[in-house]
Amino acid sequence: MRIRGLVLFSCLLTLLAGCATNPFEHAPAAGKGAVAGRLTGDATRPYAVLVLPAGQGFAMNVTTPKAYPNENGDFLLPNLAPGNYVLAGFSDGQRPYWFNRKASAGRCVVVRAGEAAFLGSYRLIEGQSPEIAERFYGLEWLDDSDSDARAVLGRLRAQAADPAWAGVIGKALARLPTPAPSRPAPACAETE
Repeated sequence: MRIRGLVLFSCLLTLLAGCATNPFEHAPAAGKGAVAGRLTGDATRPYAVLVLPAGQGFAMNVTTPKAYPNENGDFLLPNLAPGNYVLAGFSDGQRPYWFNRKASAGRCVVVRAGEAAFLGSYRLIEGQSPEIAERFYGLEWLDDSDSDARAVLGRLRAQAADPAWAGVIGKALARLPTPAPSRPAPACAETE
């Protein structure tokens, strides 16, 4: 019985370690794009960032696109179909935590084939209300130079060993204005 428990525990650890995969381990898929951004804060690791198509109901399932922030909080979610996407929430592996739906419209980007869209840089704020026993989370924009699109995309590009990924991220870097934004650009209107 004890050995079976150890085997189950080691399988669970392997499964969890496999969740935080390297977004650059596979070449960019033809006709697909990516979303990049930064999410920092005490509660962000090992949480997964949840990105959904704009207008989709906020319900997580096994196929919900997830990105895992690296040690800097930078994340890249590869191989998304072109369209509008929002930063909808995050998951601790057991349940999703969704952000305010109306506020999500401001965290919306247009993903184009062969490009990485910058979703923005945020700090996750964890709170507790005296009226409810459950935790709640909010977001605040990060506007420092370490969190702008040029810094985040530059770090991700340096991390990408695959020249194809470096090219995809390089396209986004080349299109950035000076100074680079820390908020998503271009934003899109969320359709209900």
